[in-house]
Amino acid sequence: NQSGSADQLGFLAGYIAAVITQDWRVGVISQADTAAGKAARQGFVNGVVFYCGLCRPIYPPFYTYPVYTEIPAGASVEAQQAAADMLINSAVQTAYIAPEVAEDFLLEALVKAGVKVIGGRTPTAAPVEQWVTTLQADWTVLLSEAWQRLVDGDGGFQIDAPLTMSEANPQHISAARQRLIEQLSQDMLAGYIDTG
Repeated sequence: NQSGSADQLGFLAGYIAAVITQDWRVGVISQADTAAGKAARQGFVNGVVFYCGLCRPIYPPFYTYPVYTEIPAGASVEAQQAAADMLINSAVQTAYIAPEVAEDFLLEALVKAGVKVIGGRTPTAAPVEQWVTTLQADWTVLLSEAWQRLVDGDGGFQIDAPLTMSEANPQHISAARQRLIEQLSQDMLAGYIDTG
C-alpha cells in the first residue's frame, strides 16, 4: 500500500522535524494530485502535531506551522524553486521532501538557504551539514515476510513495511533521539499510533 507507507513516512518525518527544530518551524513538499502525496502531507502534519500540539512559534515571524506545498513529479526547475521559496519565505528551518518530488535541484535550493532536509531519498551530492536523515520503507523485509507467509499457506494478509532511517546526521539526531524515533516507528507499525 503505497499511500499507507507514504502516510507513515510523512508522520515519522513530521515527528523528527518537530523534535529537532526550534519553534517548530517545519514544512513539507509532497507530490500534487496523488493519494500518496496527500497521505505524505497529512502524515507529516499529524506527526508534527503529535509532538508539539498547537505548534505556535514564540518569536516572529509568526506563521502557521507546519507549512506545506505540493508539486507534480518531474516538476520544472521553476516550480521546484517556487516550492522551495514558499518554505524559505515562511522561515521553515526543517523540511521533509517526499521521495516522488525529491529532485536534486529542489534539495540543493533548500540546503543553500540553510534549511535542514529530511528526504525520502538521498541526493546524489549529499550535503552533510543540512541533511538530517533518509526515511524509506524497507521493502526487502516486507517481501521476505510476505514470501514466507505465502510458502506457509497464509492468504489474504496485510503486512506493513518497516521504516528505516539511514544516514542519520548526529549533529541533528542524537543517539537518544534516534532510539525515541525508532520506538515511535515500531509503535506506529504495531498500530498503537494512528497517523491520521
